[in-house]
Amino acid sequence: MLIAGAAQACSLSDGPPQAVPTMTSAPTAASSAPAPSLLVMPNVTGMRWGDVDRSLRSIGWSGTLVKGPDVNDERYPAGAVASQSPAPGEHLGTTAPITLHFVNPG
Repeated sequence: MLIAGAAQACSLSDGPPQAVPTMTSAPTAASSAPAPSLLVMPNVTGMRWGDVDRSLRSIGWSGTLVKGPDVNDERYPAGAVASQSPAPGEHLGTTAPITLHFVNPG
């Protein structure tokens, strides 16, 4: 049976009615948190994997290094970074992934 003017409808299986939370105007942690920082991507070409990782971590980057396919590039020794994405000078978030392409070992 429905009662006119009832604030909440329930069935026998719903259990007792629960209090409904109210909204407040107090700031929440999400709204008061600062926006993520941006970093300027350094030039890491010619570096080795471990050196790149240490260098990027030292400037506050905490993302993932992604190894792209090896490439042929005579400017750098085998195993060194031949290209990178994002490119040097581009802005990236502190947790953004970085893709590196290494010189084919041979």
